[in-house]
Amino acid sequence: MAEDQRIGAVYWVDHYAVPSTDIERWKTFYRDVLGAGEVTDLGTGGDESSRTFMRVSPLGRRPYAGTFRQVEALPPSRGLGKGLPRYGYFIRHEDIDDHLRRLDTFQVPHSDPARTSEFGQDGTVIYFEDPDQNQLELWAAEHLPPGAMDGAGPLGVGDKLSTAVLESRDLDRTASFYSKFFKVEPTRSADIPNDTLAFALAGGGVLAFKKADSLAGRTGGVRKLRGGIHTAFVVREDEFLDAYHGFWAALPDSDESDRDVDPTSLPPRMYNSAGKLSRGGTMYEPPASWEGHGESWYDWDTNFMHLIGGVPEGGSMANYRSIYLEDRWVEKGPAPEGRPGGARPGGEGGGSGRPGSGRPN
Repeated sequence: MAEDQRIGAVYWVDHYAVPSTDIERWKTFYRDVLGAGEVTDLGTGGDESSRTFMRVSPLGRRPYAGTFRQVEALPPSRGLGKGLPRYGYFIRHEDIDDHLRRLDTFQVPHSDPARTSEFGQDGTVIYFEDPDQNQLELWAAEHLPPGAMDGAGPLGVGDKLSTAVLESRDLDRTASFYSKFFKVEPTRSADIPNDTLAFALAGGGVLAFKKADSLAGRTGGVRKLRGGIHTAFVVREDEFLDAYHGFWAALPDSDESDRDVDPTSLPPRMYNSAGKLSRGGTMYEPPASWEGHGESWYDWDTNFMHLIGGVPEGGSMANYRSIYLEDRWVEKGPAPEGRPGGARPGGEGGGSGRPGSGRPN
């Protein structure tokens, strides 16, 4: 892995959050199928937790996966290997049979292993889905990136996410957007289909987009889902503010208060959570260094994202210590009555962690 990347380059997919209609079922799935542990339940003051994050690695490292409880039926999936968003985990090639047996044991819908270089990298993929039909994959890369399996969990699942595959209605427009803000360039390969855009991230793993004529409705920007359904990416901690200044200089801030506008028609924008960050009865605000700007953004296709900072371990971003958004928040005072939890566009309970806890957001 080259360490002489452009300032603000994105190194890894750090974590993600997906919707679920049954959080206890979701947690059981992640324990059984991916070996996840260290549950962090973050409710909104009611009897039932509205959001949960889990670590897959037993070493207190990445990756995190999260969910936000939904009270209405989710949009239908387009099927294994086709529905989006889709998130992937590194595995070793020699462990493929073990993973298949485990998927069968727990009656998880999955594909057969398939050799592919769809995103410009050679390997073997197994598509599968959780009980809410959120799409996932196991990726046995021909050449694992440094650090991919250093903190592998008890079931042989790596401690880095291999893949985030999202929707795009215009691949050229998406390529321009992410080349500018993520400081990585699209992968050029004859193996990549015409309906696919792939970025090899600076540390390892891939951010990919598939052409979609219409959006499936499982992203944080569609407003029909509750909570902060999102994907988070890591940049070097010493470049964190530089990376955000690039977003702030180019994208307008929005509090998403106009609920009558079709979000699929809106251009990219920052989400400004000022006055909306509350945890455990306490209000928080972004630090002064953010100059009043938002911390998350929507792209052209309702994908909702943010950055986190990574402190290199051993002088390399092959492994890193995460600095989450909550670690930067500043306590403001008691939350107004009736605001027991955090808020994000899309509904109740959108915040995804506690200030100072190191939980993901």
